[in-house]
Amino acid sequence: MFPRLPRPLALLDVTPPSAGQSHFSRAHPGSIVFFVISQLHAHHAPGISYKTASIEDFSSLTIKLLASANLCHLAQITMVLLLKCYTRPNDRRVHLSPRHRGAFTRASPSRLTITRTQKPKPIPAPSSLVFGHTFTDHMINIPWTAQSGWGSPEIKPYAPLSIEPSATVFHYAQGLFEGLKAYRDANGRITLFRPDMNMRRMNASAARIALPTFNGDALVELIKRLIRLDKHWIPDQEGYSLYVRPAMIGTEAALGIHPPSEAMLFVICSPVGPYYPDGFKPVALYGTTEYTRAAPGGIGAYKLSANYAPGVMVQKEAAKKGYVQNLWLFGPEHNITEVGTMNAFMVFKQPDGSMFYRVALPHVGRLIPFRSS
Repeated sequence: MFPRLPRPLALLDVTPPSAGQSHFSRAHPGSIVFFVISQLHAHHAPGISYKTASIEDFSSLTIKLLASANLCHLAQITMVLLLKCYTRPNDRRVHLSPRHRGAFTRASPSRLTITRTQKPKPIPAPSSLVFGHTFTDHMINIPWTAQSGWGSPEIKPYAPLSIEPSATVFHYAQGLFEGLKAYRDANGRITLFRPDMNMRRMNASAARIALPTFNGDALVELIKRLIRLDKHWIPDQEGYSLYVRPAMIGTEAALGIHPPSEAMLFVICSPVGPYYPDGFKPVALYGTTEYTRAAPGGIGAYKLSANYAPGVMVQKEAAKKGYVQNLWLFGPEHNITEVGTMNAFMVFKQPDGSMFYRVALPHVGRLIPFRSS
């Protein structure tokens, strides 16, 4: 039997109490987790120590122990709280410790294997491109398991994924994604705009739904290699680029809400032009007050798959009224937050002719942060 844990858990602290101080003093959320861990591992896995083990290996074993003890409700929050120990206060970005970065070792670019396609696809004319409908010849795939961590990365021909119908992503929306672009500059060089910011935001999204985090620098290097392989897909015209879509999904074949023991990180690429069919022109917006995309304390500030489907119907209703997109207005004061799935900012011209702009601020739980934030 697992030891009975003292209560209330929310006030536990594993540090020795000072004079006149109780163990039931308020502590940061991470201390709760490490108290639980120390209790579980001391009795059931004495060979592993949180002082020497990687956070990935330690958290994976902890979740298994909790699940085996029918404490799945505790296992659900363990991964998130463990990662919270490595997140700075008031900062939604996950800052990985050296030990945690090491957990991505097996997925480093040095272990990359490349399988080139034997059937390259014809490259369409830029003028025929529809956003997100055409994909390049290759993709990145990296598996993850709670037992072994990240596997070796692979660049292989673009192809359907083989996933069980019981995979957790289909039932509990354990999925997230990012979006960035590769451009050709005036000298023909291929450039990426701040991909490290996308990696930070992607790690924050993963931590929010108990999916594994990763070494962002290593993934950026893998993405660069994918782009080099498919660089001929980047349209050589102004306004066009190669859209890069990293994504991560829970793939464990099991029903029941819990942190998945299996996941997959993959990256696909798509040559694109203007997002809207009419090109880069002013668009009419419908001020939406009858629906809320996100609320403080929720998941609106993370690029999770579950955040986007509910907005499709709202956009369809705006289209019926003759608008291209909806402008999300929040609260009784109708604060401007976002436009459809995009950040919003306003430019004002003052009487003296000078210009200034205002950005919709990313209140906690409400907005997707800018990549440069």
